[in-house]
Amino acid sequence: MNTSARSFLLACFSLVIVASVQASPAETNSTRLRACVQSALSGQNSSSRIVGPWDDYYTDARLGPIERDQFPSLIAYATSEAEVASLVRCGRSTGVQVVPRSGGHSFEAWSALNNSLVIDLAHIDYVNVASDLSTATVGGGLRLGALYTALDAYNRTFPGGICPGVGMGGYLGVGGYSMNMRKMGMAVESVTAAKLVMADGTVVTASATSNTDLFWGIRGGGQFGIVTEITVKILQLPRSAMVTISFPNKTTRYDVARKYLDWGPKTVPEFGSQINIYSNRTYLVGWLLGGSTQQLQAMVNSSGLADIPGAVVKVSGDCSTDNSRYFWIYTIDSCMPDDQAEPLFASWYNVVPEAFSDPKSISPVFQFNEVPKSNKYPRAQPWPRNNIINKTYFISKAKPVSDETLQGLIEQSGALPDEAGFWAELTSFNITSPNPTNSSAFAWEQDAYALFRAEVGADVAGSTQNQAFMNTYDNFLLPRLGSASYAGYVDASLASNPYSAYYGSNVCNLVNLKKQWDPDNLFTNPQQIPPYVPEGIQC
Repeated sequence: MNTSARSFLLACFSLVIVASVQASPAETNSTRLRACVQSALSGQNSSSRIVGPWDDYYTDARLGPIERDQFPSLIAYATSEAEVASLVRCGRSTGVQVVPRSGGHSFEAWSALNNSLVIDLAHIDYVNVASDLSTATVGGGLRLGALYTALDAYNRTFPGGICPGVGMGGYLGVGGYSMNMRKMGMAVESVTAAKLVMADGTVVTASATSNTDLFWGIRGGGQFGIVTEITVKILQLPRSAMVTISFPNKTTRYDVARKYLDWGPKTVPEFGSQINIYSNRTYLVGWLLGGSTQQLQAMVNSSGLADIPGAVVKVSGDCSTDNSRYFWIYTIDSCMPDDQAEPLFASWYNVVPEAFSDPKSISPVFQFNEVPKSNKYPRAQPWPRNNIINKTYFISKAKPVSDETLQGLIEQSGALPDEAGFWAELTSFNITSPNPTNSSAFAWEQDAYALFRAEVGADVAGSTQNQAFMNTYDNFLLPRLGSASYAGYVDASLASNPYSAYYGSNVCNLVNLKKQWDPDNLFTNPQQIPPYVPEGIQC
């Protein structure tokens, strides 16, 4: 449907309904919502920023990177804070749930709930760098890849994660882990202020001096309003040394995991690392921030990992920050000159707002002002969409992984066929940054030793067996590893209480915060903190 036809439909639909004595209350409410959304968006292109089930590109618009079926009533693409405020009032006045979407990276597709009004923030993606180059003020829908690309022009960066399509608003709402967190803390520790549109449509600022309770809660504690703007500390990271170790043998997976757990999280805080466990092999990536090849080689030698049969070790140095991050795309295993690393980095990180739209997989795609932050290189390729079954656990410092647990973890995954798509990460935490306890609402910064996340494909042959496997896997791991989990990897089938799993001892304070700022629970999802004490929690 072309823009003119859609504008006519949106402008005239209410007249059609008024003329029809058969109109149901649901139809009337739907008409009111559409009319309100149309008036909330400004500019000649406003109708092109409203997508509904009648549009050919509705499927592309409703999906993030995880292909789950959620069918919102409308998707509105905001370009300003004022539009977000008006859209929130539309949802409230029509009784329609409002779902903000900064990146759409929810593992359960809860960025686009059934029958909701989705407010997409991806085009609120500005980057304004302070004159002293110490902070940047950015739009709440900015993607990490776009942030890194924009900051490259200032020779600065932000200590965030490695996935280019993740939106800043959602990332900071769950805490934000990264490969530099052992030295610098979770990403939320680099946030100095935020602006939010609240459930009544008003705009507030949260910082260390203004609405301090809200500032605490939005950094790792979930959603209390729609984050439209964030001010973050930026810095220049030193050139670094990188290591990859490939272990191609299925039979060495336990030895790799055991040696890694006994070594990786205990190394110097400048070393961020992760092993990737497959059903038939393992692979390590490590980043020694500001380190040399000699320092990193000595660390690797002390780990015993290089002595495992079949290990292929590659240590390289003088690696730029972009080059270091790109190691987690898993297509390179050594540092390279900057003039080679830059275009490679841009091929994945110079993202546009609609970072997942790929006409090769879903057609037609929604497009609106899809401009990357750098015009030096082409826009990044779309991040692939898929569907996964996922389980995540924090391994606590107080409860080390036993040999029996690790053996079971490895043996059970090894029984899967390769086509099941099993992949797991063991990522070092053991954060030693000087941030005070409970400085943000992220509950596990002081307690987490490592993070273990496992996934299998949900859209592959044998996906029913994959689900059964993950249920059995979880039944084995949950009592042995504990219930603490990461809200950035939401899991609808979580066997433990989701509120205590994600937010620990902060649940009651977060409930009180929700009562204050969103008492009618306008912004919610199946595992979001509610404005009342949830079942299974005592406050």
